[in-house]
Amino acid sequence: MQLAEDGLLPEFLAKRSRTDAPWVATLITAGMAIAFLLIGDPLWLIAAANFTYLIGIAMPNVAVWLLRRNEPEMARPYRAPRGTIVLGLSAAGAWALTTVLGFQQFGLPTVLAGIAFAYSGAALYAWRKMSDRWKLGLPIVARSLHLKLTGAMLLVLALDATGYLIAVGYVAREQAVLIAALEDIFVLVALLTISVGLILPGMIAHSAVEVSTAAEHLVSGTLADFSRAMRALAAGDLEAAKARFDFAPVIIHSRDEVGEMAQSFNKLQQEIGHAADGLAGARAGLSQARSALTETNERLRLETL
Repeated sequence: MQLAEDGLLPEFLAKRSRTDAPWVATLITAGMAIAFLLIGDPLWLIAAANFTYLIGIAMPNVAVWLLRRNEPEMARPYRAPRGTIVLGLSAAGAWALTTVLGFQQFGLPTVLAGIAFAYSGAALYAWRKMSDRWKLGLPIVARSLHLKLTGAMLLVLALDATGYLIAVGYVAREQAVLIAALEDIFVLVALLTISVGLILPGMIAHSAVEVSTAAEHLVSGTLADFSRAMRALAAGDLEAAKARFDFAPVIIHSRDEVGEMAQSFNKLQQEIGHAADGLAGARAGLSQARSALTETNERLRLETL
């Protein structure tokens, strides 16, 4: 319900009754619990749900560490001690190791069900984003970098599952050790694919959006003022030949091409700022020259009378 109110899940999950009870989310939770009880809560279902639970407790620990490292001055309602962050990372690593070594014993169907549960939240998030775009009159599916990267990761995951099935199909049942190793490798690749598919596309898309937003701000602000100022100078209107400049640095912590692009854009902003200062100086100089010329003309006019 809270995630729906925050714009991350479909809106119907946030519906409340007159007594402020989240009745839709409560009914769905109760309905799923009853359905699981009716089918006997099989072990594979519990294991698959636990797989998603492990992801849900491991990834936030990594996210907190990244936020503390990249945004140390960000305002926080609570600032955890550094030791607890290290403990959280250690716990995430331990959970990941036990998952890789132990999850394969439940079989491929359980692994695939766990992956489906893990991506169900992403599907609901996509539902919310598409419904929001539809309400705004935009195309339901945005041709975004995030969508392309996530689609590529899902394709990798599908190819991984296909390769696993082919590999296991050609291994004799007597080679139990080799089969267990293949299953562990599949679980490891699945975890890596899920982690990369959920985190990396968002990081790259966020960085690209930061640069795009800053570029839009620059184009609609300073550069547009420059165009108007040049036209004003051509018309001799010095008062209108002004260009405001607000330096808005793009802060990206990735040490790759995206980070280099952000640094280059910041340098571009700085050069445009110098150009804006130069325009202000040229405007002041032209204004002084015009005033001096006007005074000289007036003096000459009085002397010839």
